[in-house]
Amino acid sequence: MTCITLDQAIAVIGRGELLIYPTEAVYGIGCDPEELPAMEAIWRLKQRPLVKGLILIASELDQLTGWIDPEQPLEHILPSWPGPETWIMPAAQQRLNHPIVRDGHVAVRISSHPVVRALCDGLRACLTSTSANISGQPPARTLEDVEQFFHDQLPVLEGELGGQTRPSRIRHARSGEILRS
Repeated sequence: MTCITLDQAIAVIGRGELLIYPTEAVYGIGCDPEELPAMEAIWRLKQRPLVKGLILIASELDQLTGWIDPEQPLEHILPSWPGPETWIMPAAQQRLNHPIVRDGHVAVRISSHPVVRALCDGLRACLTSTSANISGQPPARTLEDVEQFFHDQLPVLEGELGGQTRPSRIRHARSGEILRS
């Protein structure tokens, strides 16, 4: 397994490649959401059905501009960010055909994890996020887990996991329904 620095990770994402990185609770796999071949590689690597979506993570709301419907009210969402709260929101009209969008909606989170925030700040953009594991297996919580799942296939951004014990809660922005707690 190859551990890399933040600057190296920014270059990896900039080249349209995949990266493993620490999040609030588990290691994640991500890429530039504009790089469709990289997104497809995530689904293949995880052996995950395409019908299962990916989350967009960001360090600030501006990085989600162009992804979420600008008419979406945010006053009940903003107090939960930054933090481990993912919201299913209506997608921006120009993104409705993007593979990350499911049924007209996109899953988004503004992370509180310092490594994720630094990565998104360095990219000046959001990135995709999904747990670093094979679909159906428990998510990677240690570097040993990452090694077991992916051997030396992907670089790993150095950093510790946050203090959360569970992956982010997922809620629907319009209904408030909790989809994953």
